[in-house]
Amino acid sequence: MDWYIKQNIGKTRDLVGNMFYSEGGTPCPNGLIFRKSHFQSIRATQMGLSMNSDVSGSFFYPTIKVSEFVFKFFMNESLTTLNITKIEEVFKDVKVVFQFGTGKRYRILSVTETSPPHTCVHGVSVADYFKSKFNIDLDYPNLPCLLFGDRKHPTYVPMELCVFSTNQRCLAADFKILKQYLPRTPKTRLKAIRELVDSEDFQNTSNPFGIYTSSHLVRVKARVIPPPPLKYAGAEVVTPYKNGKWSVNFNTKMLKSLIVDCWAIANFSDVKLRDVERFIPKLADFCESLGMNFAKVPIMKKTCLAPEGIATTLRNISSSAEKNNEKLKLILVILPDKPGAYGEVKRVCEIELGIVSQCLRPDNLLSNKFEIVQHLALKINAKLGGTNHTLSDFPSSWGMDVPTIIFGADVSHPLGKSTSYPSIAAVVGSLDWPCVSQYGSLVVSQESRKEIITDLQEMVVQHLHVFYESCGQWPMKILFYRDGIGESQFAQVLADEVVAIEKACFAIKEGYRPAITFIIIQKRHHTRLFPCGANDLRNISPGTVVDSDICHPTEFDFYLCSHFGDVGVDRFIIMC
Repeated sequence: MDWYIKQNIGKTRDLVGNMFYSEGGTPCPNGLIFRKSHFQSIRATQMGLSMNSDVSGSFFYPTIKVSEFVFKFFMNESLTTLNITKIEEVFKDVKVVFQFGTGKRYRILSVTETSPPHTCVHGVSVADYFKSKFNIDLDYPNLPCLLFGDRKHPTYVPMELCVFSTNQRCLAADFKILKQYLPRTPKTRLKAIRELVDSEDFQNTSNPFGIYTSSHLVRVKARVIPPPPLKYAGAEVVTPYKNGKWSVNFNTKMLKSLIVDCWAIANFSDVKLRDVERFIPKLADFCESLGMNFAKVPIMKKTCLAPEGIATTLRNISSSAEKNNEKLKLILVILPDKPGAYGEVKRVCEIELGIVSQCLRPDNLLSNKFEIVQHLALKINAKLGGTNHTLSDFPSSWGMDVPTIIFGADVSHPLGKSTSYPSIAAVVGSLDWPCVSQYGSLVVSQESRKEIITDLQEMVVQHLHVFYESCGQWPMKILFYRDGIGESQFAQVLADEVVAIEKACFAIKEGYRPAITFIIIQKRHHTRLFPCGANDLRNISPGTVVDSDICHPTEFDFYLCSHFGDVGVDRFIIMC
């Protein structure tokens, strides 16, 4: 039934992935094409067969020459090294067609740092080769070449001789720009979904099967879990003031605040020194008000630094502090507009130097919002090992009256379809009980694009030992939250990862069998919920739970709205 309905929809739309995209599209200033999309699926629920419909959209590459697109997308910027890096990020794994070939599609591996006249193969430049082979004089000889095939047997082709293949999504586009074309409010999204359902003749489509398809949205029962109050130092309790949000002020003290007597600032952006100096006392004063012993003045202020020298600058700051016998505890980094800058900061500071870093975007620093200072202060104290708060009625009302450890796990894969880089598995575990406010993490590499965590048993054993060293007892309950698992992988996870956790417990000591609750989190779905009877349609309240009607008919799962969304439509998480 699901296949038959999709076949009919596919007659007038293009199927890309699991979404149907409208033909044509809207040309955008960045050179891309925005195309509306919709999702359609028949699912088994507690009500019987139900149709899941949703609308969205995405950017697509236009069917034009790659060189023409470069000048549109990058707005005729000069081709510096930074821009070539951006070009490679936008084009990697994109398929193009060589104009003088057989129509075969080639996947772009990377972009060269040199132009055709300066890119040579066996002593012949790319520009000279295409001149002699096809009698072509390049219009844009300064643009870099596209690299096809593999690095052992590369094929270099000028950009102006390649055309984008059809129906290719641009995954590297700025999401801030994409949001301008998507439904901005729950009201507009609900209207778009209704229009989609009305435009498709589902009734006639399903008639051959003797099935009646309603065009009305389903009403489901829901309940709202009240957000818990938080406990700070001095038994102070802070209750959420609006939409599940908590606010701390200058009178609130953190449970465990730390000393930050030696810290530095590295500014790699265009923010002026005077703006940085205005921001420093705001941050220091608020950290002091929360109970932290925070130095009013950093030991170093390096501003207007070159983005290309991030690693060198951070190493110099660390070595300068060591020469002065100062133990540097924090580096506040104002990020530049450079791809990969955040990752480079984290790699150098946390991995190479062993110093905590806190990154800050220039627009947040200049916004002069008190919320930015709040968030920074709370993050800094937590990263340094402090405890900001805990739940006021924890653990009795949460069923954690015995020692309990909480795990979170996920696997990150290389971008695109690349298999040349390993996948990264991360497992985070709580270190303390009953507060559950401190966490440790373990990160390992494994076989590329493998979703099941290979070394899970060893990682769980390490976390259990750290928990025992911190609490003096082994946990009697294990809560394990697993992200990134699709429905087709449930059986494999049950057979591999749940068994790995049990084996880890057996490895601790004979007869050790704590209660294990394994919860799979799913965020990538197309179920959208809207409140009923609201004149001004808004997002669902945080804490809303739906555990009937649209849930699976036999398996235990439920929908949870964990936070409030100010922009767009909230996406519920499914817990299985």
